[in-house]
Amino acid sequence: MVNAKNHPIIVLGVERGGPSVVAEVVHRWGAYAGAPETLHEADAHAPRGYWEFLPLWDLSVELGGDFATGATWWDRDFQQRMKAKAADLMYRLN
Repeated sequence: MVNAKNHPIIVLGVERGGPSVVAEVVHRWGAYAGAPETLHEADAHAPRGYWEFLPLWDLSVELGGDFATGATWWDRDFQQRMKAKAADLMYRLN
């Protein structure tokens, strides 16, 4: 039998685009979402939780840049910011 902890299913999507719903569905089908302390907590917008893996969330925040100051995936310069990060050797897998 396949150990779900060793075979991740990664759900990616932009805010308000449905990744939390898809991640929850995949989890309910039997995929391991992660330990509770590694998942984004529920709040008023998602009372059942976001089902997003916090280390991946942290990476998206780091790559996305200025989310804390109000920037979003939908900003006109988002693609240029991501291209600049992709050119940075720090973010590349070897």
